Amino acid sequence: MVVAMLVMAVPTVFADTTVTFTGSGNNIDFDSAILYDDDAIAIFNITAIAGSYTLVGQSWDNTQFPYMGVDKTQTYVISDIFAGGGAIQFEVRRLDSYGGYGLPGQVSYSHVGSSDGSASLDFRTITTYANLYSSNFGFQANQQFQVSGSTIQVIHTLLTGSGEGAELNLLGSGTASIDYMTDGYTDFNSFNFGYGCGCYENADLTANGIGTLTIQGIAGNNIWAHDGGWSISGSGGVSHVETWNYNGLLNVDDYAIGGN
Repeated sequence: MVVAMLVMAVPTVFADTTVTFTGSGNNIDFDSAILYDDDAIAIFNITAIAGSYTLVGQSWDNTQFPYMGVDKTQTYVISDIFAGGGAIQFEVRRLDSYGGYGLPGQVSYSHVGSSDGSASLDFRTITTYANLYSSNFGFQANQQFQVSGSTIQVIHTLLTGSGEGAELNLLGSGTASIDYMTDGYTDFNSFNFGYGCGCYENADLTANGIGTLTIQGIAGNNIWAHDGGWSISGSGGVSHVETWNYNGLLNVDDYAIGGN
């Protein structure tokens, strides 16, 4: 049995839009898109043998002059694959911006997948007239991404309006648990990947098994480690890649980076 669903909320959602589902013993294939008028879009997908999710979309009419043409949106998901493998994807795109803050186009994208085990993805992303950010303080303090299985993958990507940004990509086998408290205010050409918004930093991970973790970023002028361990500058664009190959236990205390 295949469960396939598509939910579209149009136009702007002023009250909560909530979609929930729990299934066991079935092949679940669920797609949902919440369109907040012309301000933002959130896309969610889960494929699994057995799983559950709660997807919530909210928006608030912005009456503050002169930003009243761009509403604030908030989308969050609480989702689990119980066993048997599958994948969860959650993406938010900022579609509109007040002109003084540069072009829109910011993206937050998350993916958790397992070939035959369990997984969870719990995340919240917000858009405003000025930026996109993902503040999980007060929503999900730890373990935003968890997965186990013979083949596992976790991806989180953050893009600015100009296409710069950063990505975490873990691919391997065994288990992984990733704390990802926040992505700071991301606008046309600057980003804070894994920190910001006035929240305490919680950007660490533990993995056990065999695999590879890659943290990479690209920026127009500057890119740096949030803990001050390194920084790179250059007028023609800069990039940075860190890779951990592990066989056994991997602990990374701070993977947060920023750029502009």
